[in-house]
Amino acid sequence: DKINDPNISTFISFKSSQLFNENLILIEGHKVISKAISCNVNILKLLTSESLYEQYKSSFSKINQVYCLPDSQINKLVGQSYHGGIMAICERPIINTLNENQAILVLNGLTSPENVGSIIRSAAGFNVLNILIDSKSCHPHVKRAIRVSMGNVFFCNIEKTNDLKVRLTELQSKGYEVISFANADQSKSLRKFEFKKKSCLIVGSEGHGIEESILKISDHIIKIEMNDEVQHFNAASATAIFLYAYFNHNS
Repeated sequence: DKINDPNISTFISFKSSQLFNENLILIEGHKVISKAISCNVNILKLLTSESLYEQYKSSFSKINQVYCLPDSQINKLVGQSYHGGIMAICERPIINTLNENQAILVLNGLTSPENVGSIIRSAAGFNVLNILIDSKSCHPHVKRAIRVSMGNVFFCNIEKTNDLKVRLTELQSKGYEVISFANADQSKSLRKFEFKKKSCLIVGSEGHGIEESILKISDHIIKIEMNDEVQHFNAASATAIFLYAYFNHNS
C-alpha cells in the first residue's frame, strides 16, 4: 500500500508547529501550490493524486520529489479532503525587509489564522504587500492562514517585530503616517480621509482592538461610520474596507 511509504507518511507525521520551527511549511490545494511555484518558493516534496498529476505535471517539472497516490487513497491521509488532493512541504520564505516606499499593513494582536489569512488576501488584492506583525499576532505562514489567503501570502513581504511601538516610531521618522483603525470618540471618518502613499495601516486584535500605546503614537485614528446598533465589523471585513479606501486614494 503506497500510503505506508515513509516518503508519503511524512506528510502527516509532522505537526505544523514542528515544521514551522524548522522553517518549513505544509501547503495544500492546487491554487495555493501554483502561487507558491510562481513566487519561487522552494518546494521540497509534493504529494498529489494521480489524476491531478496527469493534469498539472508540466508545472511540477522543477520539483525533485513528487509522489502520487491513487485518488481513492489520498483522502485517507487526513480523513478529509481539505487538501484538494495535493499537498507540499516547502521551505518557509524568510523575508525580514519591507519595501519602505510602499504602504505597510500592521497586525496588532490578531490571533485568528482565518482572519489573518483573509486579511492577507485582501491586502494582496489591493497591492499592499508589506505586512508587519507583532509578537502576539498569528504568523501568516501557518497552514490555515496560508490556505485562507489562497496562497497570496507568498506575494507579500513579512516582517515580525518584538517591539511594535519602537518599529512604528522608526517608520514615522522615515516619513510614514501611522494610521490606526478604531471606533473611538476621537476617530476621523474614513469617508473624508485622504491617505498618503507612505502609510502604516494598523488593524487591532479581534477582541480588544489596537493597544493603547499604539493609539497614542498614531498620527490619525480612523473609523468606518455605520449603524450604531452594529458598532463593529469583523476584523477581516473592516480591513478590506480600509484597504479599498487606501487603494482608491493611491491607485
